[in-house]
Amino acid sequence: MYKNKRVLLVDLESVCCIKADGRYSKLFTDSENYFCNLSISDLDKRLDPRLFFRVHRSHIINLRYAKSFEKVDDHCFIVMDHQDGLKIPISRNKVSSLKEILGLA
Repeated sequence: MYKNKRVLLVDLESVCCIKADGRYSKLFTDSENYFCNLSISDLDKRLDPRLFFRVHRSHIINLRYAKSFEKVDDHCFIVMDHQDGLKIPISRNKVSSLKEILGLA
């Protein structure tokens, strides 16, 4: 991750979620947000699938931070245990897989 023109090593367990930002990504931890020069697709390939799940083309979540599952009309969201209470959209084709992983199916 880059911050103040330095490369930082971030503990993956502290990453709550990742959001695509054009060709780059933004990582959200408990304490800070970081710019990453890798695309969300690159990160998705590198991350442990037992801990991280791509819920949307522009979002990857750390399953340990999943706090609640919400359905509003035809849209589903996962609320993350994060200081900002991040509410992340779930693609229709990922809902059943995520429910199964979370034990909601």
